[in-house]
Amino acid sequence: MVRDFKALKLGVISLWRLLFEYKRIGPETRSALIKALVIEHNFQHAFQLIQEQANILKRWFASFWSDPRGVDSFKKEMKKAAAGVSDSEFLQKLASTDDEGLRHAVQNAKDLAQRELTSSIETVVKNMTRAVLEIQRQTSEKSLQLQIGREEGEELNNAQVEFIREINKNSAERQNSCVSLSFKELS
Repeated sequence: MVRDFKALKLGVISLWRLLFEYKRIGPETRSALIKALVIEHNFQHAFQLIQEQANILKRWFASFWSDPRGVDSFKKEMKKAAAGVSDSEFLQKLASTDDEGLRHAVQNAKDLAQRELTSSIETVVKNMTRAVLEIQRQTSEKSLQLQIGREEGEELNNAQVEFIREINKNSAERQNSCVSLSFKELS
């Protein structure tokens, strides 16, 4: 069983490409191609199968596959093709296929996609939760700092008011004592 969605996608897209190129492949070879590309991801074996099935008109094309660089080049081309197909588009196309040989691949793709999607959602939720908690922490810190600042400001303001009252009181007492002294001197 394939455990990697991208590998499964690459194998199925490669299979579709080869089946398009070689429309007259017999059922046994077709099953072997499905196994080689979709299950084992063995491109070299797939090309050996194609070479065995190729008719004279397609021998030149099949010789391309016998060259290891040809296999690598086909695989690179298929990776680009697979990257160009969205996962949802691939799943829709795979689900709509009536190919009995791909029935297992269809279910496997759905399971893999669901697992990867679930994992992605869990990761996003965890990251969002962390971000929200960090924002809440920062907001709480700022709110606490503002509250402390206001309280300190009020205490400072109250202290200034009390200080000014004391100064005014002392000043008033001095004036009263100075006035009473000057009245005593006048009398």
